Amino acid sequence: MPNIAGRILDLLDDSDGDLVKQAAYEGVLPDWVRTAHAPTSAHVIPDSLYAYVDSDVEGRPIRKYALDSRAATWLSGAYFLKHAHVLPARVQQTVAHKIKLASLAYQVDVPNLLVKVASGETVLEPERVSGLGPVTPEKFAFYRQHEDGRVEARFPIFNGEHVKLACDYFVDNHRFMEPSLRREMAQKIVERAGTLVKEASIKDSFEIPDLVARYAGEAVSEMLPFGFKARMERLEPNSEKYAAFDLLWENRGSFTLTKMAQALENLDRNCGFDRLWDSKIPDPWVTVATFEKTSMDESIYADNGMSVTGTMVRKLAMNPDALSTQYEKDFVDQFCRDPVNSFLALPSPDKQKIAELAVRGAQNTEAHTYGGTLSAGKAL
Repeated sequence: MPNIAGRILDLLDDSDGDLVKQAAYEGVLPDWVRTAHAPTSAHVIPDSLYAYVDSDVEGRPIRKYALDSRAATWLSGAYFLKHAHVLPARVQQTVAHKIKLASLAYQVDVPNLLVKVASGETVLEPERVSGLGPVTPEKFAFYRQHEDGRVEARFPIFNGEHVKLACDYFVDNHRFMEPSLRREMAQKIVERAGTLVKEASIKDSFEIPDLVARYAGEAVSEMLPFGFKARMERLEPNSEKYAAFDLLWENRGSFTLTKMAQALENLDRNCGFDRLWDSKIPDPWVTVATFEKTSMDESIYADNGMSVTGTMVRKLAMNPDALSTQYEKDFVDQFCRDPVNSFLALPSPDKQKIAELAVRGAQNTEAHTYGGTLSAGKAL
């Protein structure tokens, strides 16, 4: 029996549904799989409807790769191709053959790689599981090498199309990620895009979305004072939690961007503010970091003596509540994803209304007594 303890082999092992999310991200998850009912137990299906049946050293049954439905068979094939490299070659061939027969019976397309494994022509190996060439850290927006040798690689960024797809996914789904993962993925995407531009795999005209660039940035964010204000105004001035934020602010010059973001995240979780990220307060990385892409202090709108900069518009996007009183949720969500470009695309009446909100928000922030800067990459 192969050593598969603790490893992900099929859907029932994958509690987070990472493969399904990845397939949806890549646009290859069929609708009839997406809408199928998820299995709840491995013991309600007879052994004959599993492609792999074995027992562990204590005699407990192991059942993998269910073939009891069309959707289950598609998923078993997908999980097999991604994770079955841990199985011996002869077991791979037997399992692949059973999945292939079930796929044909259910009229499910059989991947060429699965056919080759079933025929014994090839064997799955870790570095080729993705079907996209060697699995190396820089070619995935998320990459983990576990102590047991298992590699977890998600969100491929092999080429320009992958990078664009990863950017779209990040913009649409970043709120479902932990702030540290947002930072990691954004940096990987931006770094890979830069490499591909140099290799002429992406045109120089390709622009990383502002949201992705912001999370990857190494410059000190103009949101820093606003972010502290948004947190501290929710605390009692004489409380220990207020004092902790105040102390962090006073000593901001001693922190790198990463250390400041980590410290903010810890304080946020201690205060329950993590539940307010992306709605009431900016998350730690948006609070701390930004990018030097264009001059956000230049005026992008002027009317009747009122001047609005990119910084002011982006600050407004960090306070969705100010927008939701006058606009529908879909508009607010879109605006917050790409505030400057969304603002510039508005018709004149809406542009003026948003400009007034941005000016008002900037005045409220400036009225706060915080000032100063935070060091980027080194302590002051």
